[in-house]
Amino acid sequence: MNKVLVINVINKIIKIALLKKNKLLEYREYKYKKLLSVGDIFNGKINYISKGMKVAFIDIGYKKYGILHFEDLLKKNELKKNELKIGNNILVQILKTPINDKGPKLTSKIKIIGKYIILIPKLKKILISRKIKNNNIIKTIIDKVENKKKYGIIIRTLCKKNNIKVIKNEIKYLKIKNNLIKKNNKNNKKYTNNNILNYILKEKKIIICNNLSLYKKIINYLNLNNNNKIKLYNSNIPIFKKYGIELQKKILLGKKVYLLDGSNLIIEKTEALNVIDINSNMIRNNKNSLLEINLIAIKEIIRQIKLRNMAGIIIIDCINMKKKKYNNIIYEYLKKNIIEDNIILPPNKLNIIQIILNKKSI
Repeated sequence: MNKVLVINVINKIIKIALLKKNKLLEYREYKYKKLLSVGDIFNGKINYISKGMKVAFIDIGYKKYGILHFEDLLKKNELKKNELKIGNNILVQILKTPINDKGPKLTSKIKIIGKYIILIPKLKKILISRKIKNNNIIKTIIDKVENKKKYGIIIRTLCKKNNIKVIKNEIKYLKIKNNLIKKNNKNNKKYTNNNILNYILKEKKIIICNNLSLYKKIINYLNLNNNNKIKLYNSNIPIFKKYGIELQKKILLGKKVYLLDGSNLIIEKTEALNVIDINSNMIRNNKNSLLEINLIAIKEIIRQIKLRNMAGIIIIDCINMKKKKYNNIIYEYLKKNIIEDNIILPPNKLNIIQIILNKKSI
């Protein structure tokens, strides 16, 4: 069965659940107005510059000014040329969403991210994921993709599993987005990475939506007419109740997540990072090895990272295992199964693993 994307529009909030065999894989919520997401691109205005702190404060239309560190400037000599000064407009992208009293962290190094390709308008060269080791595949991709040095391309790891036609089509799609960003000078917000329509395009799935207006927008956006893969839900039973999503949310998205073997995860989000603690129920797990318990937990953690759309630093406190080879098994499993283009550090002496997600899971 294909994946099913269930869209529930209620009280000016779009709630989205991705299911596979009725099991919740991902959950997202989008507000209609003033939603900031990692990847959003804005035409901001420089409000204040602190050379001592080496930051510029950018007005992007949000209640808190965005923070642009000098190290995140597109050009390192912008300060010397006096291009970075109060009142000037600057194109910026959100690296980190606002937390408490802090405004969003910004960069002027714009990236338009696709599933297989990352388009960088100002780079003007081709870069390739280090995980693609087959030189023939690299040569084929570079030879087939038309670049003309007008923009930069990062070829992501997933490219090695797909044909050239799929990759070229995505490049065309990302180029259209780039052109829209260049032309659109009326609105403060030029492009959102968190747009529901962008999310829908990521992979083939059945779409079920309970809102007629959004249903029509999806059909028009995808240039479809009577497509069986897009359905309008009009039953009296609430759509999330019908597909068992509310119950799964309650079980899976809480602070404590119970595992099938009796152990559990404690997941806490702080201002700086996400902390995941693996706890074992030794009464129920006395027949299982510590390695088995850790592996069960790690598999669920990988699912939780995608389910909760985690980003940034993730600290995993594993159950302590004395044998180094067991720690290496956990480490290799994470490297093999975690999302590509991210950093995973080996377990330290305290059996703590650190993951640095360079991008969100979708």
